[in-house]
Amino acid sequence: MAQNNSVMHWSSLLQRGTEVLHVAGQVVPKQKAHGARTLSRVQISSMALKDNLMVAGGFRGELIYVDKPGVAFCTNVADNKNSVTNAVDVYESPSGATRVTAANNDCTVKFLDAERCSLLSRFTYPWSVNEHIGES
Repeated sequence: MAQNNSVMHWSSLLQRGTEVLHVAGQVVPKQKAHGARTLSRVQISSMALKDNLMVAGGFRGELIYVDKPGVAFCTNVADNKNSVTNAVDVYESPSGATRVTAANNDCTVKFLDAERCSLLSRFTYPWSVNEHIGES
């Protein structure tokens, strides 16, 4: 579950929670892929999980990938830093590649390659996008 600046994993068997992601301070990506940038004090607005990848979106257009302890990749995907990342999705493309979709208040939906952390395509709409579909 996401709350403010963290994501918690609740174990019903152990009856306790473990913090998976803490982004109240500086967030530094482990991967130095093109477009990676250090973020600070992210407030989480959306989240998706698939297999070993968790993707979280933030209230200022942030996108964060976590596949092991620590942040694998993070960046700002919105054209306007005041654009909420309303929804994110992680899915497998027909070719078997892992993809990420992010819908933002900047009136765009972006499709990214999760392994390369790169933008594949983007669609612009005349309104803010609050939900999205899983494939381009």
